[in-house]
Amino acid sequence: MNRREFLAKWKTHLFFVGALLFVLVLSFMLNFTAGQTLRGATWRAISEIRPMEYIMFALFWYACAVHRAKGDWDSSLTTLNLSQSQNQK
Repeated sequence: MNRREFLAKWKTHLFFVGALLFVLVLSFMLNFTAGQTLRGATWRAISEIRPMEYIMFALFWYACAVHRAKGDWDSSLTTLNLSQSQNQK
């Protein structure tokens, strides 16, 4: 399996993991620069997100991963073909 096949298969999961890590790191950095200790900033970054937000994030992740695996979002895309009209001029 080459890198392109791996990324195509795991694209949805990598996106959601990256988004979660981005939010946690941003929250950690805000707490750390506000004068909290390393341990306190880490704990507050994790505990500031309410449990219901974690559940909703996980359910949205699951829904996106299931629809991506079924190919529901890939098949019916309608475009205006504006790129072809630019090439004809």
